[in-house]
Amino acid sequence: MDQSAKLNIAAGILLLMLSVFVLVTAQTFPDAGEVISPGFFPSIAAGILAVLAAALIVKELIPKIRTAGRYFVPLGFAYVIILYVCGLTVLYIIFAKRLGFILISSIYLWLLVPVLGERRKLVVLLFGFSVSLIMYLIMALLFRMYLPRGFIEQYIALLVYVLS
Repeated sequence: MDQSAKLNIAAGILLLMLSVFVLVTAQTFPDAGEVISPGFFPSIAAGILAVLAAALIVKELIPKIRTAGRYFVPLGFAYVIILYVCGLTVLYIIFAKRLGFILISSIYLWLLVPVLGERRKLVVLLFGFSVSLIMYLIMALLFRMYLPRGFIEQYIALLVYVLS
């Protein structure tokens, strides 16, 4: 078993443990008497994460036929990308309540999308802001679940109030 297979199995086990933790924690959320309880979405996300983590483990345990013997990204550089994304995610969590969902999600996507390969600045800016705004509006208007509010969300809430 090569080094990357061992890393994938370890990552799969860690993700499985994280999903179990989220599932157990989501069950302790209070029932708000709404149609969708506060623990619904974390439970769904944890379930999806558990399935994908199990698929990763199974994929690595099934014997593979080696065709090229090389990987797309040198392993050393992959560690840098993993640390960058993890650090970015930690900063996202820390600043979410202070800056609000739309602003922090836009910044997060602006910094993450170039790592995934998109280099055009205008595409990155429009993608980051539009995805963040659409997600906020879906959660607020459709599901009545309010994400952390910053100054942008306060203006949107005022605009929605005035228009309704």
